[in-house]
Amino acid sequence: MSLGNYVDWMEEFSGNPEGISELTHHTYHSPWYTNLYEKKEFYQLVEADYREYVSPYLQQLLDGGLKNYKESLLESAQMNEIRWKQELMKNPYYKNREKTFGDLEQFIRERKAYLDNAWKSVDS
Repeated sequence: MSLGNYVDWMEEFSGNPEGISELTHHTYHSPWYTNLYEKKEFYQLVEADYREYVSPYLQQLLDGGLKNYKESLLESAQMNEIRWKQELMKNPYYKNREKTFGDLEQFIRERKAYLDNAWKSVDS
């Protein structure tokens, strides 16, 4: 499993950090994850993988990794904004950089808390 699957399982389209979509929110979603999720062996592997790899990685992001990433992109982001400011302002989804990273950090924090509780034991 890659972090991507955990991100996809996040209720990202609604902005809701709680819930598990089983990859069903995508227009071209596959029934495989929903069907696999019903299998105890798969569910236990997902939980174990989350606890061993994903939860610690999300914690690293919250402990400064996201901030370091944002800082490493600063010069590029500044040049991008100078070059594309007029086009960016036409985009209804464009937000300023600080707000975007702040929203992302808050979502990761809430999502991690939810999954840490939901997937706290492979015996469940």
